[in-house]
Order: sequence, then C-alpha cells, then structure tokens
Amino acid sequence: MPMKRNFARDLKKGDTVDDAFFIAERYYGKKNVEYLIFNLQDKTGVIRGKIFDNIDKYIGIKEHSFVWVKGTVEEYQGRPEIRISEITEVEPKAVKREDFVLTSKRNLDQMVKEVLGYCAQVENPFLAQLLNSFFSDPEFLAQFRECPAAKRAHQAYLGGLLEHTVYLGRLVQAAKEIYPEEFDFSLLMTGALLHDIGKIKEYEYDVDINLSTQGKLIGHICLGYAMVREKIREIKDFPADLADKTLHLILASHGELEQGSPVLPKIPEAFFLYHIDNLDAKLAMVRELKEKPKKNNFWSEYHKLLETDIYFG
Repeated sequence: MPMKRNFARDLKKGDTVDDAFFIAERYYGKKNVEYLIFNLQDKTGVIRGKIFDNIDKYIGIKEHSFVWVKGTVEEYQGRPEIRISEITEVEPKAVKREDFVLTSKRNLDQMVKEVLGYCAQVENPFLAQLLNSFFSDPEFLAQFRECPAAKRAHQAYLGGLLEHTVYLGRLVQAAKEIYPEEFDFSLLMTGALLHDIGKIKEYEYDVDINLSTQGKLIGHICLGYAMVREKIREIKDFPADLADKTLHLILASHGELEQGSPVLPKIPEAFFLYHIDNLDAKLAMVRELKEKPKKNNFWSEYHKLLETDIYFG
C-alpha cells in the first residue's frame, strides 16, 4: 500500500482524495434523502465524509475500521468535507498505525521530564513518597504517558492526560509566586499531579478512545481515589489528616456534584485545583477550535461544551 499523502488537516475545497483513513464514527444523515456520514480520522485530525449514492453498497462498512477513500473535498457551512465516490475496507496490517493515531503535538518525553521535576519539588516527605510510588513505577509511567485526557471533551488524544497535567503543574508553580501564603503547595502540587490518574483505567485506547468497563461502571474520580488510597495505606505513619486532604482533592476535582464530584471543594487547595483543572480543559477546547477551519473568516463553529462560538480575529 502506498504511503499516506492526504492528511485531514491539510485538505481544502477542490482537493482530490485517494487515501486511507480510520472511521472514528459512522451514522446516517437525512435531508430530503438519506445518506451516510463517516468521521474520518488520521494523526492530524478528523474530517467528515459523506456518501449520497448507492448507500446500501456501503452499509457493511463499520466504525473503528480502516478504509480507502476516493472522493473530492467540498465545503459545507465553512468546513471542508469529502464527498465520497468510493470507500472500501482495508486490513489493519496494511497501514501504519502511527499515521492514524491522534497524539499530543508536544514531545511526550519532555513532558514526562517536566512532571518528574514537579514531583521533585514536593517538600512534604509523605507526599513525596506517595508521588514516587506512582511515578517511579515504569508500568504506571508508560500508561500515564500515553493516556488521553478525555474521549471527546478536551485533549482527546494520546498524551492528552500528560499534557493536561503539565499545564496544571505550571499553574501551581505560578500560584506559588502569586499566592505564597494561601496554600500548602506540597499538597496542591500532589493533587495537580494525581487528580486524574484514574483515567489510565477509565479509557481503552489504540487508534480510537473508548471507555473501559471500569470507566463506565466506576469512573476516573473513584478509580483514582482507590489507587491513591491504596498507596497511602502502604506508606508507614502517613498522617490521617493529610491522607484525607489528599483524597479530598481527587474527589472534589470536578467542583460540582452535577459534574461528577461526590463532594464539593472544602479546602483552599481543592478550590484552586478545581478551577485550574476546569480552566485548562476549557482552554484546550478553545485551542482545538482555533486549529479548525473558520466560518466567516474568523468565527469558529459552535462548541456545545463551551456553549458558544469563538472569535479569532
């Protein structure tokens, strides 16, 4: 099979497409006539493809499969999409997986180094030991390095959780200069580094991202709580009050009961962690909108979670 040449991010109106993609989603559309919609993924992003003719011929093509697509790029509501003339399934062994996996644009190894540097800044000996129990474990670190931050909402790509954690570490560092008397910074940094570790059990990911059975039944907040509690119990003489505060940071990290936190933030560090966690997630959504084609030159598409469109003029 020839090397991949047509990448989703680079396609524009008028381009001819003759290349492989991964089907992230497949569903029906209907506007006067029924048609098939494929969300076609490669390592640069996702582009929509539509089939209007002979759709019965293509009903057997499933989600989460590799396909060879022929067609022409058109524009709909300011966004490029492929009008597909032909689509056929391709054996996974015939493609290079790395051409289709959405991955953080930042260097993963450099981000791991940065996270380990934040671990080294934690002065409390019990919290330092707790962090070391996770980040000195090669198996955990490999999972943490690859894990996405979400299935769709923000940083939904390999290395997304690592990237999100790096940004939170930076915000905690900045807070130490701005609010030097407000927080226990060993506790706050520990919360920033560990608050989402349950996601390594919540998600299953190869080319695409899906929730695991544990993710569906338990969720990353409770999974992370259990992981941290288990490590705390292995540390001799870990102070009970410090254990409660550390676990509280994980449980309160979503800030609201309606957003999945079983408790509301009740210590200063939990308030701050909730807000910077939410801030980075929202800014990640804005960054992703900025990279997508704009309608009317400067306006993004409407974003359901942000509940607005964004002006980039």
